[in-house]
Amino acid sequence: MNQKKNMETAEIWCSDIETIHERYNQRWHIIKMHILWPYLFVQKKDHDRYLQWAIAAKFIDPENYDIFELNMIKLKNIELLEEVLHALKKRNHSITFLERLLDLLDKVDAINCDLDEAVAMIEKTEEINALQMEVKSGTGRSRMAAIAIGCFQYAYFLKLFMCPENLPHIVPNIDAKSFLESEDCRERGNKEFKKENYEAAVNLYSRAIDLSPDNEILYGNRALCFFRIENYKKALGDGKRAIILCPAWTKGHYRFCDALFSMGEHKHAIEANAKAQELCRSDPNGIRDLIQQKSKFVRLQDENAEKLKTDTIKKELSTKKEQSQLATQPVNECHKNESTRPLSEGHKTESKRNQERNVLKHHLSPRPKKASWL
Repeated sequence: MNQKKNMETAEIWCSDIETIHERYNQRWHIIKMHILWPYLFVQKKDHDRYLQWAIAAKFIDPENYDIFELNMIKLKNIELLEEVLHALKKRNHSITFLERLLDLLDKVDAINCDLDEAVAMIEKTEEINALQMEVKSGTGRSRMAAIAIGCFQYAYFLKLFMCPENLPHIVPNIDAKSFLESEDCRERGNKEFKKENYEAAVNLYSRAIDLSPDNEILYGNRALCFFRIENYKKALGDGKRAIILCPAWTKGHYRFCDALFSMGEHKHAIEANAKAQELCRSDPNGIRDLIQQKSKFVRLQDENAEKLKTDTIKKELSTKKEQSQLATQPVNECHKNESTRPLSEGHKTESKRNQERNVLKHHLSPRPKKASWL
């Protein structure tokens, strides 16, 4: 019975993709936000199945579950999940693939399996296991963990969309009062930013985000404040949050790439910039800014490479000079200290013998002749 229902669900989903493309893109964006939300936006208090799997995969550290600051390890885990979701999106037209995935989810629900059991199920299902060929990031284990987390959560939300009233809301509906208060905090934050009171601006933007946590502009503004005070990990986190909420917003990408480059992740920043230009094609002014940013990155990277090369040559020359000086030093020291060289044991013994001989000679010398009497 469930298999028949899963086939119908897959057929309806694929049919919607063909007929209502805009609605499908909106649904896909909602699913992606749901899956990535606990990694970037809100720390879950209840450890559901997928959070437990994320902890088992070491994507989330339960002892240090901090979503505010984003380091490179956390970012790579999030990008690995995004890569899985991208591979899944390309298979959305396949009724067979979606049916197999929904069947597997039923098995997962039936036994409430752990991560290792879920991975084993995927490995035995050819259609799902083929995702490994498209997901290149991570290690073998982290890759399979991400595939399991992404696939089964996607299937879960796919079922929920068949009954939209059951779909949970990520962010509660904001009432008019909260919206106005959030806007007031944002405007006050802008004023503090112009006065270069970045800490005060951060506090105001944070208050605005509490009231309106799905407003990408607030994260972009706060990211710029963090960047100005050189807190690049927090700037990176807010930049990433902004582009998850609005993938085609150029300013969010700009903040994200700037933070990456300032953290020394030059190659990653240039790659992220290229991806941003692809996503933001509909914004010519924003594209111009991203092109200028990339040119700046390439120029600075070349300057750093040239400086490193120059420093390396100087260091090599300095090392050779020191080695040359050390090679001539023993000979000079030998001549310099010849007169002050300490006596060897043989010299010391010979000197002692000479002293004893002189003393003995003194005692054995003939007595002076007595004076003659008149």
